[in-house]
Amino acid sequence: MESMVNALANEPSLIAQARIDPAAFAALYDHYFPRIYNYMRYRVWDAQVADDLTARVFERALADLAAYRPERAPFGAWLYVGGADSLLLLLGGLLALAARAGATRPRAASLAALALGALAGLAEPHGLLLIPAFGAWWLGLAASRVWMRPADDPRSLRRVLFEDASPAWAPLFAALGIALGAGAWLYQASGHYPLWPLMIVRTRWPGEFAAWSPGALARTFQDAVALAWRDQLSMQSLQRGVELAALVFGLALAFGRLPPLWAQGERIRLPLHWRVGILTPLVIMFAIGQSHALERAMVSNVFVVLAWHRLVFGEPGQIVQWKLASFPGLIRWLWLLAGPALWLLSFLLLGWEPLV
Repeated sequence: MESMVNALANEPSLIAQARIDPAAFAALYDHYFPRIYNYMRYRVWDAQVADDLTARVFERALADLAAYRPERAPFGAWLYVGGADSLLLLLGGLLALAARAGATRPRAASLAALALGALAGLAEPHGLLLIPAFGAWWLGLAASRVWMRPADDPRSLRRVLFEDASPAWAPLFAALGIALGAGAWLYQASGHYPLWPLMIVRTRWPGEFAAWSPGALARTFQDAVALAWRDQLSMQSLQRGVELAALVFGLALAFGRLPPLWAQGERIRLPLHWRVGILTPLVIMFAIGQSHALERAMVSNVFVVLAWHRLVFGEPGQIVQWKLASFPGLIRWLWLLAGPALWLLSFLLLGWEPLV
C-alpha cells in the first residue's frame, strides 16, 4: 500500500488546479495510473478489464475531487476505500442485538432492526447474504411459538403468529430492512449517491470456475496451493490462498460440530440460523462460480463471528477447558488463533478495494 500513496512533490497545488481546470488532473493521472493498474491486474485475469476498472477509479476521483481533504489522507490512499466490510460487520452485530431484544421489547426492537437493516443494505452488497439467516431466525421463533402454545390457548393460530408482541418480528424486520437498503443501493448505484463513501460498487467478475462443480472449485485453488508449496506466491495466488482459508474456516464452523460435541464432555451448541448465515456465502459462491472477495464476505459476516466466539469462549456461563495438554484446549487455542489471522489477512492485506 505504501507504494500506492507516494505523493508528488507539488501534489497539493495540482489538486487545487484540477478543481478549477480538469486538464491539471493529467499529472495526477500519469503518476498514479501505473500503481492502481498494477493493483487491478493482480486481482483480474483480463488486462482489458483491469484497464477499464482503473479508468473508472479516476473518473470517479475527478468527479468527486471537491470532496477530497488532504489533511485526512494522501491522495493515493483516498483512491482506495477499505471500510465498507468493517461497517457491515458492525451493523450486523447491532442487527443481531436488535433481533435478540425482540424477546423483551418486540416493537422497539423491530423498528431498530428495520433501520439498521436498511443501513446494512446501503453499506455493502454483502449485506444481502445475511437475509437467509435472519429469515431462518424468524421461522424458528415463529415455529417455537406455535409448538409451545398451551393446549387450552383460546387464540387462533393466525393470532399467535402475527400478534404484535411476537419476538419473531425483529429478525423479520431485519431481513426486510436489508432488502430495502440493498434495493435502494442497486437503484442508485449507476449514478452519484450521497453516501458513496459507505459503499464499494462490486463489479461482476468473470466466472472463475464452473458453477456447482466441486472439481472446478478445487482446480481454482490448486495453483495457489502449488505456488505456496514452492514459495512462489504472487498477490493473486495469495488472494486465492486466503479465499481457500476462508472456505475451510466457514465449513469447519458450520459442519465441524454436528452435533457440537467437544471431547471430554464439553458441549457447545450453535443455533441453526447461525449455521445458515455461515453457509450462505459459500452456497452463493458455489452457485455463481465466483470466489472473489469470499474472504471478506466471511469475516464481515456477523454469524461467522458469533459462531467463532462461541466455539472459543463457550456458551454464556459455561466453564471451558484451556489447557493445551487436553484435546478441547488444543482445539480451542487453534480456533482462537485462526479467527484473528483470517481477519488480518482479509482486511489488512487484501481489504483495500478501489472505488469503482
